[in-house]
Amino acid sequence: MNFYYTSEDELPLVMTFNEVREFLMISRQTLLKLLAADIIHGVKVGKQWRIYKDELLKYMQSENNT
Repeated sequence: MNFYYTSEDELPLVMTFNEVREFLMISRQTLLKLLAADIIHGVKVGKQWRIYKDELLKYMQSENNT
């Protein structure tokens, strides 16, 4: 499944694990490490991750500032 967003405005308010992974163009393992280290803040609903758009944008801004 491919998710293509051309701007931050198009991102849904709550994103799935795969949506975030594809948006950031990172591997499954890398995203799991970022979530485990609480670098990207996510919420687990059952066995599935949910990441808020605001948290993803915060991470992206912090990565651009370093």
